[in-house]
Amino acid sequence: YTVFSGKPVKLPPGARHVVFHGVRLTTFSTHPGVAGVTLVRFGRTCILAGRTTHEVLLALAAAPVLEQHA
Repeated sequence: YTVFSGKPVKLPPGARHVVFHGVRLTTFSTHPGVAGVTLVRFGRTCILAGRTTHEVLLALAAAPVLEQHA
């Protein structure tokens, strides 16, 4: 999990926008077997990446946003 301040980070080619339980996220892959999910929260780009599925990362990335709105 990494958070960048400043302007939103440029996304890699092939990134695709999705909505997961109402939260707008972007998925991407950097290497075979490495999934990534990004979102902009409080003006910062948040990136989660790891050797797992996009679905797992989508749930992890969306959880704080969903909790905030609960």
